[in-house]
Amino acid sequence: MNIKTLVVGMIRANCYLIWNDAACVLIDPGDDEQRIEAAVEQVGKPLKAILLTHGHFDHVGAVKALTKRYPQVPVMIGAEDEELLLYGENSARLLSITRLSSGKRAAKELRSDLKALKCRCAQLAREYSGGGTIPPACEWLLDNHYLAVREGAQAYEDISSARRLPSGAEGIAIEQLCRGLLRSAGSKITPARIALFFEGCQSVY
Repeated sequence: MNIKTLVVGMIRANCYLIWNDAACVLIDPGDDEQRIEAAVEQVGKPLKAILLTHGHFDHVGAVKALTKRYPQVPVMIGAEDEELLLYGENSARLLSITRLSSGKRAAKELRSDLKALKCRCAQLAREYSGGGTIPPACEWLLDNHYLAVREGAQAYEDISSARRLPSGAEGIAIEQLCRGLLRSAGSKITPARIALFFEGCQSVY
């Protein structure tokens, strides 16, 4: 058995190509699909599977391109990650996209929502300033409002720079998809799970 390690992507994750006299498999193709494809071709053995140890973006980034190049090769991943990938794909497919919206308009709506959230946090702070038991959800919001401010400002910049955003009756597509992820994942929202969900979404668009 032979093993070749490819260091791929901006965070330099390891991708492994393993082969014997009959076949080869890929493990965690996170990026740089052209380099990976060249390595497979250099080995000269038929690619039989793409194995993903988990769904972090730096492990799955090149999967979409590689499955186009090798459409008959199965992609294998753990059950929980596979479900989230599939959920992201299905969520994107089920969206009713009827128009393209201006990014500036969507950003304006986001700014309005952020102002409303700021007002609500101020109300909660006044309401519980005299003591008493704060409901856990309210306490979390007061402690973490700075996250909404920080991430909201970045989202505002990103969305306002977009000329056209796929949209439907319930808002822009990215907003609808985020709502779906929140509803499905509960307290399990992590950067890795977000990346995995949108990896599934991007297989549609």
